[in-house]
Amino acid sequence: MNRGNRAHTTNRLHDASETGANEQDEFKLNKMCGHHFPQATMTSSNNLRFAKRVALGIFIVVINCVFIEGSAAESGGFVVAWGDNSMGAVNGVRSQDQKAVGSIASGGKLLEGVSGIATGSTHCIALLLNGTVAGWGASPYEQSLLVSGRELTNVMAVAAASTHSLALKSDGTLIAWDGNGTGAYGAADVPRGLSNVIAIAAGWNRSLALKRDGTVVGWGTRSVPSGLSNITAIAATDMDFGYDLALKKDGSVVQWERNGKLLPGPAEAAPAIAIAAGASQSLALRRDGTVVKWRNVLTGTMIHPEITSVHPGLSNVVAIASAQMRNLALKSDGTVAAWGSMNAPVPVPEGLSNVVAIATAQSFSLAITTNKAVADRFSAEP
Repeated sequence: MNRGNRAHTTNRLHDASETGANEQDEFKLNKMCGHHFPQATMTSSNNLRFAKRVALGIFIVVINCVFIEGSAAESGGFVVAWGDNSMGAVNGVRSQDQKAVGSIASGGKLLEGVSGIATGSTHCIALLLNGTVAGWGASPYEQSLLVSGRELTNVMAVAAASTHSLALKSDGTLIAWDGNGTGAYGAADVPRGLSNVIAIAAGWNRSLALKRDGTVVGWGTRSVPSGLSNITAIAATDMDFGYDLALKKDGSVVQWERNGKLLPGPAEAAPAIAIAAGASQSLALRRDGTVVKWRNVLTGTMIHPEITSVHPGLSNVVAIASAQMRNLALKSDGTVAAWGSMNAPVPVPEGLSNVVAIATAQSFSLAITTNKAVADRFSAEP
């Protein structure tokens, strides 16, 4: 798949009626105008509630960002990144370090007040409590670079994919932007008149929007099954294959193929409270804090979900994220577990703690920590 190789490109921004354009530097850490993440719902550490749904990561997933009472949620947190830094996703500057660890900084200071994170395949976006957004990493289609001169305010969620990004505003409308000059094969062309949206997901050349009435609207290169209803969360893969997911009000999971054919998820996933869509596997977080992983297999002419094992001993999970060969689980104690293909362990920075949100791409991962000392420990800044 071609993600582009231009150092500079023209960015397009789309809503139901308007577009714009501007050129930006590919690897510069960018402050963007007007994106604001919803305030977390404060809860007891013994009674965690899932405060906000954010579309995250390559193979975009819907994940729940969790804040624990007393965790300084009102002042946001700091971003720690780890993994492949060849595109600058770990610290904003390209290097050949495949096992880099860093804290995101700008102007010699840690990026602070971060309330949400999203990853595309080679770029990252952070939502800040002060209503701005920062972007870093390689952005051949300028997904992380918002068009200047077009102020975005009251944005309550973002989604990122390989070729485009989405922003959900508090009035239930959407803004989308890309830079490849084609509208990301229609994925950045928001349907005219779309409103009453409460959640979004971005996938490979396609987008999903969950409406307040529990129905799902999709556009781009993949069809959405007709008749979807009573949906509470959505997830899309950032690959041309794999299955997009929807979580129903009763805790069951449904999934669909590229042609829009609706299939049931595994019965073992219920009662689910969060979902994550990978390219070759999918995850569901159950209400009891355990995780179910499955792949879809063909038996004769029928496709059915097959449960596969997860990271050994995984429990007390409050959020999940998935990529093609990379999975993360945020635990209630603020630590992160990670695993890859065949449950092989994926390194997590030693000492990473006080984490309240996670995101992952195929080759790098992000976490928000509310502990500045933890972020300072991984900072490459003087």
